[in-house]
Amino acid sequence: MGTLTLEPPSFYVPLKQPSRQIRLIKLSDPGEAANTTDLCCSLIKTNFDDLARPAYEVLSYCWGDPSQTVPISVNGIVHHITTNLAAALRTIRDLKRTDLPIWADALCINQQDLAEKTCQVNMMASIFSGAHRCLIWLGETYDPLKNPTPHLNSIEEVEALRAFGLIQSLAQDEHYSEWRSGKGHGDLAPLIALPWWNRIWTVQETALPRECVVLCGRLEIPWTTLVAAVRNFQKHHNEMCCARTVSSLKGFRAKVEHIEHAQEGANVGTIFQRFRDRGATDDRDKVFGLLAFSALGMGADYAATLESVFTRTTRKVIAQTGTLKVLLRSREYDRNTALPSWVPDLAAKCDRHRSRELNKWEVWELHNTCAGKKAEMKDGQSEDAPTLTLAGMRIDRIVKIGAACLDLDPLSPQPEGQVSIPLPNKQWWKLTQTHNDSRLDPFSEVEMRAAFMRVLTRDCLEDVAPPSYRPTWRRISPADVEACLSEVRAGRGQRRTFYVSKMINYRFFVTERGLIGVGPAETRVDDAVFILYGGRAPFVLRPDGLSWRFLGDGYVDGIMDGQALDDDKKEWITII
Repeated sequence: MGTLTLEPPSFYVPLKQPSRQIRLIKLSDPGEAANTTDLCCSLIKTNFDDLARPAYEVLSYCWGDPSQTVPISVNGIVHHITTNLAAALRTIRDLKRTDLPIWADALCINQQDLAEKTCQVNMMASIFSGAHRCLIWLGETYDPLKNPTPHLNSIEEVEALRAFGLIQSLAQDEHYSEWRSGKGHGDLAPLIALPWWNRIWTVQETALPRECVVLCGRLEIPWTTLVAAVRNFQKHHNEMCCARTVSSLKGFRAKVEHIEHAQEGANVGTIFQRFRDRGATDDRDKVFGLLAFSALGMGADYAATLESVFTRTTRKVIAQTGTLKVLLRSREYDRNTALPSWVPDLAAKCDRHRSRELNKWEVWELHNTCAGKKAEMKDGQSEDAPTLTLAGMRIDRIVKIGAACLDLDPLSPQPEGQVSIPLPNKQWWKLTQTHNDSRLDPFSEVEMRAAFMRVLTRDCLEDVAPPSYRPTWRRISPADVEACLSEVRAGRGQRRTFYVSKMINYRFFVTERGLIGVGPAETRVDDAVFILYGGRAPFVLRPDGLSWRFLGDGYVDGIMDGQALDDDKKEWITII
């Protein structure tokens, strides 16, 4: 460890800039605390680059309610921290979990110093990567008879015990259906409801350290045990040897897998979208909290506006990747109207079908509408410019639309069973029977049925097979079409479920030339289908004077492999 210097009584003396100084917390025994508090610590200042290994541990936690604070003695001065941070520090101290100093952002960063906060946040990836271990604090446990009004970051002790027991059982490859009433396979629901699982910063705080240990009250379990539990749950679920209705286990799997996928190397085109449903006190952290995975060459800037951060990030991702994958989005319900139409609003609410819509990123890789052309942005626009001018070509105007396939209660929690949604597929099919006779490539009835099913599924099916049990994606075959049609008519079956999930938040349309496809639910007559360079799927845009407004991605049968792209018709398309 490098030279450590105790902070003077005004413990937030500015850190030297641009040196990479940090502060660390050294917890003291209870007897050393001031009379007003049972928590006592020293803040230690050191140069990060001088630290030997192992030098410190890091704490991943949720701040909790800022109005609920308790005192702590810091270098002899009484300071106030949130109840949840205090509980974490007290538990770590009492369990003597570590003799190493700890880094925790609320104490180690002067949150009132904007310049220091920006600098320290930009060091967080290094701080967590260089830590000996990360202590993940999920929250306190409590006895409801003794504490009938627990705070948000807490869980009943018996529920925590059951959850940890189920995780251990799954990690040992036991059948989860054996956890019957009284233990129950739903016992993970209270655990994954703890706020830690839904915060944006906890992704990098778990993915970057070399080792993580999960603490919940006085219970602890290695993060690797959670990963093993998820892997075995997926295997049992796909082999159908256990009960299928296990929504809390599916939720647990999704949360752990998303972090693990970030560890494995995130795709910069989707990383900000994948974690957009995680919360942040400052919505700019929806970007700043994930920059460690992006390699965009940008850092946190708390002097920039939210609109500037989201706009700049979207443009940088397009420039770095050469694709428009970042423009794929779930339906946004309270979208910020100050944002350009092409910029995803990472702070907007998404509906309960978001997890289903995420598969569009895998579907994206199956198609090649732009024939492999990289995205081209017109030179001369600043990073914050509200307009995006891209190379591409207009395909056709939309002349007929079907009803949108919408959930009537999109923001309610995901129900246990199948979602009940009015399906407009019969009305959509009728539109194919009255298509324009000037169609360039008329279909027979058999061909039209196959084309219609390709549109409904966006020409993609999911396969899951051992040993990894990770889903793989492929184009549908004629046999798949007939099997899917059979299940649709019967009103049940895995293919039907998959096909229904692809319809949600989309609208069927027919173009002037008779092409059939689906676009965003907001699609209307006179909108247009475009191929944009860098876009493996077509996009639906709306005319606005000489410019266009972005609606979203879609599927148009017959153009998904680059057949319609004609470089002679290339033009610059300005989206506002």
